Amino acid sequence: RALQMKDSTEALDFLVKGLREHQIEGDKRVEAERMAQEPAGCLRLTIERGRQLPSMDDFGASDPYCIVRFLENGRSAAEERTQTCPQTLEPLWDHGDGTHEFIFDVLTPDPTIVIDIYDEDEETADEFMDTLQIDVKAVLENPGLVTAGWRPCASCQCEGSETMGLQPHLQKWSSSSCKCAQLYVTMLYSKGSQREDNIERLDELDQETRALEPSAAPAFQ
Repeated sequence: RALQMKDSTEALDFLVKGLREHQIEGDKRVEAERMAQEPAGCLRLTIERGRQLPSMDDFGASDPYCIVRFLENGRSAAEERTQTCPQTLEPLWDHGDGTHEFIFDVLTPDPTIVIDIYDEDEETADEFMDTLQIDVKAVLENPGLVTAGWRPCASCQCEGSETMGLQPHLQKWSSSSCKCAQLYVTMLYSKGSQREDNIERLDELDQETRALEPSAAPAFQ
């Protein structure tokens, strides 16, 4: 009986190992196919600041940073990280050094951006604070248009927060009256398969937008 159990355990281990290797090979094949595709364009995301974030430390503050995941077909195509802003619930990530800006190659028509906010701890594991998920399909449908504004994080239960989009005149959610965690992000899409040309075009559009008065800049909220 002991011999039968040993044989069964070895057979199960062999099966699990085979399935794991098959999955790894499948992931490698998907990634290779993705890299072989010509990008439809480039998307620039900036995470400028946050406000009303939850306090995670004993002294009433947090040390927030963001992990940005760019998902295509449900898979993580790229992952980035902002710097940590120490001891604040109103973090400012835009320090003029570009560390809050991220450029993603777009290969599919309907990608998603997920921004997870964490509190950095030196002695213990970093704590999850909140998350923000952005469907960027509407951004891709409007290349060259800068969208900028506050977005409610997932913990927000205010009216209209679950349908936050790019048309503020149709939205019930108000960033000024909401007291929940929010992030101020901007997005800009440049269409075309040449990455260097797209990045250059993104820089030009970004400079044009920054030259506008704040009230004149295109915004979603």
